[in-house]
Amino acid sequence: MGELTEAQQRTEGKLSELTQAQNRTEASIAAMTRAITGMTQELGGLSRSMSYSLENESYRNLPALLKSHYNITVAEKIVRLDFDGEELNLFARGERDGQPIYLVGESKLQLDERRNNRRAAEAIFNQIDKKAAVVQRRYPDAEIVRVLLTHYARPAVLEQAKERGVLVIQSFEW
Repeated sequence: MGELTEAQQRTEGKLSELTQAQNRTEASIAAMTRAITGMTQELGGLSRSMSYSLENESYRNLPALLKSHYNITVAEKIVRLDFDGEELNLFARGERDGQPIYLVGESKLQLDERRNNRRAAEAIFNQIDKKAAVVQRRYPDAEIVRVLLTHYARPAVLEQAKERGVLVIQSFEW
């Protein structure tokens, strides 16, 4: 009976140790979860900053590229604005072959079908179409030129854009 009591006490001691270890593990996991959440937020902020930098740089460099590659003259500086409730990453009035046009665009840091499946690229093109439609309603007689700014686009995404009539301009082009 005494041996049984000792075995019971040892078992209870081990169980207590396991419970304490489980509590420490749970506390560690909670701390790691908080750290990962913080890093995710920081990484998201960094990604947004990079996207804004891409946009800002493009505003300075696009007019010359549009003129040389697409015969588009930008009449006013390129801006980011809210247009009838729709945020446009890129908007400008211009002219091509003597006809008025409006540039409407979106920017995405990277377009890679390996990381973002074809549906994700479709969503971006649909978003640009929606923004272009808002501008087209305001300027029904003008041509709307849809532009997608990116740091890099994979060939399959470039082909998709071509099929949709979207100009893809990669940052290395300027």
